[in-house]
Amino acid sequence: MKYLLKEEVFQMDDRELLITIYIAIVIIFFLLSFFFSSSDMVYGSVDILHLEKEMKINNKKSVRYAYGLTKNYDKTISTILLLNDTVNAGLDSISTLVGVNLCFLVLTNPSEATSENWGFIASIICLIIKILFGEIIAKSIGKIYNFKLSILYSKVIRILNYICLPITFLVSNFGSLLTLPIRKGVKDIKINEDDLHEMVDDIEAQGAVDEDKANLLHDAIIYTHSEAYEIMTPRVDIYAIDIEDDINEIIDDPKLYKYTRVPVYEDTIDNIIGYVKTRNLMMAKINHENINLKEMLNKPLRFPRSTEINDILKTFKKEKQHFALIMDEYGGVEGILTMEDILEELVGEIWDEKDDPETIVSKRNDGSYIIDGQLNLEDFCDLFDLDFNEIETEYVTIGGFCLELLDDKFAKVGEIIHYKNLTIKVLAIDKNGTIDKLLVKQNKIED
Repeated sequence: MKYLLKEEVFQMDDRELLITIYIAIVIIFFLLSFFFSSSDMVYGSVDILHLEKEMKINNKKSVRYAYGLTKNYDKTISTILLLNDTVNAGLDSISTLVGVNLCFLVLTNPSEATSENWGFIASIICLIIKILFGEIIAKSIGKIYNFKLSILYSKVIRILNYICLPITFLVSNFGSLLTLPIRKGVKDIKINEDDLHEMVDDIEAQGAVDEDKANLLHDAIIYTHSEAYEIMTPRVDIYAIDIEDDINEIIDDPKLYKYTRVPVYEDTIDNIIGYVKTRNLMMAKINHENINLKEMLNKPLRFPRSTEINDILKTFKKEKQHFALIMDEYGGVEGILTMEDILEELVGEIWDEKDDPETIVSKRNDGSYIIDGQLNLEDFCDLFDLDFNEIETEYVTIGGFCLELLDDKFAKVGEIIHYKNLTIKVLAIDKNGTIDKLLVKQNKIED
């Protein structure tokens, strides 16, 4: 290309005006380059879930547009890249013209080679500025403020999407056609577990989640690939009921009420015929109803030992069940699995709010104590200087021990129990009839 312009064509004032116009165009193109480069980073890095959440709270058009642009990222990026490349090409051409015309303005009768050198230098300077301002700074800002800028830019980018649609449609389809032979032999890339852990580490490093939430996500990734046999209660630890056992002995067994669901077998534990909810047994006992164990049975789900926890959880939700038998390769019962087992695998051991150490024992101003019925009996003895070894009971909690002191009758609110130098008053009973809260006063021992 020949950039030599004859002096007679342009007077000095005309050339100064032309350079001013060119510089103004260059500045506009720099701003456009900044806009499109930052848009590239904005819509490529913004969290679509964050936008979706914002859309539910704030129903503004700009938020909806931002969500749509991010969701249809392929179309959005096609428009942005097309316009950004066009602007960059324009920048290169205009900056060269600025250099050539500046050469003629400064020098008298410069040669063609000299003017071309000035044009080349101007384009190099423009390239450096474009890399710094239009790429590094633009994309850094786009990365940092991606959420706010995605909403701010959304209306403009959406309009440009419609304007450029015919061109981007042709280009993208033509590109797909050209790469078709290559894509035929390429399988879809699958994200493995290590990739997911890296993603969690990245979002934690970015401050999107705190350490506790990140650890929970790591656990969730691991547990979905765990198999049933890894977290089940094994056969040797199963508490189960024989259908032929005396029902009165069953409901008087304190161990029964440690569980919410108990399997019932016939002849052998390999022949589990169902499970019973201990709550139903408790209520039947409270209401003095005749208990027919067979009528209270629920049919359990059954899974092979190698079934993934994720699949079991889906079945639990679908069937609205929380109890399953885990079978070995010979069809025998290898263990049981409950919803609580799965949740504990994910978030750690589950505690009721009453298990909070700060709420189990509370000392009052008069020296008495409000005590949770689930307090371990040995801890209770330590609190009141009692000899735990002197107590002969099958109960492990103070609430259960108090029931034994009442001859295994159901306690009533306000009932008083005297044991050694302690006066124990029942303050609350839960819906299952077990003691929830106790008021304990330690009396002075008379010499």
